[in-house]
Amino acid sequence: MIGTIHFDNGNENIDFDLTTYINQKLRNEVLNFGTKLSQIKGFGLAFSLPYQDLTPEYDKSVSFFTKYTQTFFEPYVETFVNDRIDDNRTNFAAGVYNYLYLYVTKGSNFYNLDTMPIVNVLDSNNNVIDGLGNQQEVSRVKKGVYKVKLGIDGDLCDGKKFFYDQWTNLSIDGVEIDDVKQKFVPKPFTSQYTIGENQTELQRYKIQYFGIKQNEKIVRGELRKVVVTIKSIDIQKPNLFNEVYFRMFIKEGTTNVNVHDWTLLDKTNENSFHFDTSIYIPREYFIEIKAKTHTEEIFYNEHIKFEIVSEK
Repeated sequence: MIGTIHFDNGNENIDFDLTTYINQKLRNEVLNFGTKLSQIKGFGLAFSLPYQDLTPEYDKSVSFFTKYTQTFFEPYVETFVNDRIDDNRTNFAAGVYNYLYLYVTKGSNFYNLDTMPIVNVLDSNNNVIDGLGNQQEVSRVKKGVYKVKLGIDGDLCDGKKFFYDQWTNLSIDGVEIDDVKQKFVPKPFTSQYTIGENQTELQRYKIQYFGIKQNEKIVRGELRKVVVTIKSIDIQKPNLFNEVYFRMFIKEGTTNVNVHDWTLLDKTNENSFHFDTSIYIPREYFIEIKAKTHTEEIFYNEHIKFEIVSEK
């Protein structure tokens, strides 16, 4: 039994957190009665035994979904995968842990290496930094995206000298390929902070996006990459935000019904997210975008309205 729920009125949503169960299934762990989770297919709903054994004078039924229910509310299992990219290559700071990423693509599609790569970290003179040799644990975030967790201390992290992350043990489709060496600039620990005069003046920002058009009709099954750029109107310099969010919803009368609640965008050399339309039913949808600073939330002024259709 994964969980139980009590109904006070009979019109509540059935809502269970299946995270533990799914993780056990992915790890192919064994239940206490000896059956492998990989052999179990699907989920079942049942009343508690006293209610299942009732034999009333008249037949009764319970409906979870009928022909009169709006199609969007058809029962489903909602899955969230923690595969956000938070690349610190442009804001690598000493004294804290940072993540560096390796991206592998074939054409415009991400593509897996044959084996997990190995990472060396080199200083500006191409010398391996003590303690940061081949011992770094590399993990695959999602298809074709690999990351390594690093922490560097020292006077060399002055924000001026290039360091290098060298990725070795690379092989694609059985063919060994050359090492890949990428640059990053470790900055002092204090580069993350502003210390001194109080920052009282709020900046004005302009949010732009591309990858999807206002009022666009998108054929179900298309995969879109949506890039969000945030520019300061007052200070002419690029802004790569750590916290940019999107949410997707539908409108039912005057009510906004969340389809996808506020979720962080990937942060690489841009803020972006990938949008797979194959899992959504044809209808009209809306996307809202916001970013967070230390003093405020910045919202895109309009909702991005689009429609998913079966065919054009």
